[in-house]
Amino acid sequence: LERSAELMEKEMQAIISAFSKLEEQASHKVLSLVGKEQVIHRLIAEKAKYEEKFLALNRDREALTNALASYRFQNAKQFDHIRNVDERERNLTQQLTVLELQVLALRTAHDKIQASLLDSISAADILRNQLVVAENKAAAAKLLAEQRLADAQAAASDCAAVSEKLSVATARLARKSFATTDSPSSSFPSSTFQSANNSSADLVDQYKSLLKCPSCRRNFKTHVLNRCMHVFCKSCLDSRIETRQRKCPTCGDAFGVNDVRQIYL
Repeated sequence: LERSAELMEKEMQAIISAFSKLEEQASHKVLSLVGKEQVIHRLIAEKAKYEEKFLALNRDREALTNALASYRFQNAKQFDHIRNVDERERNLTQQLTVLELQVLALRTAHDKIQASLLDSISAADILRNQLVVAENKAAAAKLLAEQRLADAQAAASDCAAVSEKLSVATARLARKSFATTDSPSSSFPSSTFQSANNSSADLVDQYKSLLKCPSCRRNFKTHVLNRCMHVFCKSCLDSRIETRQRKCPTCGDAFGVNDVRQIYL
């Protein structure tokens, strides 16, 4: 019994020592568990902080993603704008080249026009001098035409007076011839009066032919051409003006509508 008691006592001491060791281990484990719980709480707090940071970082990442998408969209728009600007620059360069060519052509045309203007001015001076000479010649020709027209009118009036005198003389000769024919005591033979009548008629016909139009030989002369002073009837001159055969029938000189003047007998 003593030995068993000793054994039991030894076992009890061993158990007590083991229990004390277990208590120490348990206390150590409890302490370690408390420390671990504190660590866990700290880790949980840090995890919450990190989760908040993660959420914030996610929000920042989403914002950055949106900003990146916006930047990419703006970059694409800017690239399109740059491409449009480059295309407009090429078009403007081409237009500038065309405008430079047009300006060069306009300068060349301006030089030609200026040269032609100088030539025109010199030609105008020459024409002005020629116009002065022509006006002087026209004035002289007008004076000559007026003088010739006056001479023609005087000649026409003289012809009319001579024709009238011839008519009167012819009438007188006719009356005298009838008187001598009725009186047998007349000293003049009838042949003398007959020859006088014939000569008077020829002279009248000659003067009438001078008064007739040389173109148609029917109408009397009523209008004169200032250029050549030839006289014709109005119908012949009107016919030539209407058919544009505006040349004198006698000499062939050209005339215009303003060159025709009426004469009064």
